[in-house]
Amino acid sequence: MNKDFDDDLWDLKADAIKVLKRNALLHKDRNINHGFNYKSLKFANLKQYTLWNSCLNIISNSLLNPKRAREEFIYLLKNQQVNGFIRFYYYQHNEQSDIEKNSSNYSLTHPPLVATALRSIYDATSKTDFIKSYAKYVNKYFDHLYESRISEDNNFLLLDIKHPLENPITNSFNHKQNFKKGKIRQNLKNSESKKYLNGTLSLEGKIDKTNPNKVRDLFFNCIYIQGCYDLAYLCDQIGDNEQSTKFHQRARKMERFLIKNCWNRDDNLYYGLDDAGKIINDIKTSCSLIPIILDNIPNSHIHCLIDNYILNEQEFYTEYPIPILSQNVSIKNDNKKLKNSKELIRLDLNWLIIRGLQKHGFYNVAMELSQKTIDIVRKFGFWEYYHTHEGIGIGMSEYTPSTIIVDIEDKIFGSDLDFIFNQEWNRIKKLPDF
Repeated sequence: MNKDFDDDLWDLKADAIKVLKRNALLHKDRNINHGFNYKSLKFANLKQYTLWNSCLNIISNSLLNPKRAREEFIYLLKNQQVNGFIRFYYYQHNEQSDIEKNSSNYSLTHPPLVATALRSIYDATSKTDFIKSYAKYVNKYFDHLYESRISEDNNFLLLDIKHPLENPITNSFNHKQNFKKGKIRQNLKNSESKKYLNGTLSLEGKIDKTNPNKVRDLFFNCIYIQGCYDLAYLCDQIGDNEQSTKFHQRARKMERFLIKNCWNRDDNLYYGLDDAGKIINDIKTSCSLIPIILDNIPNSHIHCLIDNYILNEQEFYTEYPIPILSQNVSIKNDNKKLKNSKELIRLDLNWLIIRGLQKHGFYNVAMELSQKTIDIVRKFGFWEYYHTHEGIGIGMSEYTPSTIIVDIEDKIFGSDLDFIFNQEWNRIKKLPDF
């Protein structure tokens, strides 16, 4: 439903706090005694909660309610296994859950945004006590992923994913062809999917450990690399020089590999890799823009991403924020999932792209996209998705992960605008055709 706000009176942060609080109260009303996390899906009677959504909530709350952010981070780590692994779902019906009972159900994770979430807690307070207590657990998780998901028998320096569900943005269609003979069968029966998500079905029988097929998902690896940079920074703040050096070197090494091997010169865009190291460019999604968050992406690549895609009406530029799929993607009539996805916008994707634009000094593009993203929430509220051409909310309403846009408002519109415009002018003057 369209929200008739007076622009001068609307307070984004106040609205985000209300959404987060209402979802927290929903927990209390259902007598779920598990700690301090929010239920992201207000109207869905689900027992599980996702790692990705929890991290987004932590980042939002770092600005809105730092105490709550710390509490949710602690609860998230209760899902961590002895080897450091953090599963992509964790259960709300009891704190013990099924984690210690049947570890074979817990083989999948999400892009490891947890390091960025921890940094957001530090950035909000500049206090090191919390970081000293909990950075070691995130370090262990990142080490486990690096040790278990990079093949030692080849020179691939990117992590593989075990299932499309490990990319929460495009799990319904991304890399589908590459997983037909992969480690885990993608198309479980509906009854099996429900049992798996509720923790009562093991995937052990559906995993072929000898199958060499692996997908190096671009989105997953970009989040991991940025997380390594964040961990290096945090370890430096607490005086752990050894860990700081390790994560910085790892990030730089993986970043160089990704920039060299995932950039497709045919269309000047990034993609993931298959098990043979070949680029997977079957579907053009906005995940191909996500390398813009990396520290050392070449300036020429950034210009290509912006000019050819972000500001191109035939690709990702619309009246509203950047959609999941390029508008230039041709879709068969019988592919309903892909057709529906072409009409969807996710705010977390736009948040990442805006952070990348700001990081590399493209403030004018970042501000335009930020304004579009904030305006869509101003008009329609916090939704799981938004329609690409109409802007209306789709999916679940009062969706707490979409409160991540408070970080956009803080980083962009909370900045010194005179400084931003001066930096942008200095960048323009350096262009070759100026």
